[in-house]
Amino acid sequence: LLPVSLGSLRRAASINAEYMGVEIGEADPLTIVTNAKNLEEGLNVVVAQVGAIIGDPDDGVKVKKMAVGGIASQGMLCDFGMLGWKGGAKSVAATVPDSFKPGSRPPAERPRVVKPTEYAR
Repeated sequence: LLPVSLGSLRRAASINAEYMGVEIGEADPLTIVTNAKNLEEGLNVVVAQVGAIIGDPDDGVKVKKMAVGGIASQGMLCDFGMLGWKGGAKSVAATVPDSFKPGSRPPAERPRVVKPTEYAR
């Protein structure tokens, strides 16, 4: 899975809520078009940039820059299956806690993500 890195959502709501800026530790955020249902601003997600091989490497499926709904997408958000993580559901982006920084590699196993409501307990 190269280049796959972690990113932080810059905005999850806009005129078209299906696209957002994703900070990956570079000067400009990537524009990503997605149908993931679990997104909110500031969430840390796993991003497959253009050129990344996703899923089984033997299949050779590469992420390509393409227009979706008239918006150029510069990659895609990964789900659990793409990363070999257990759990997750369809249309749910893989997320990581704040201890993982944008631009770093995703962990080999699914980390526990504490939801803000769990802090109050």
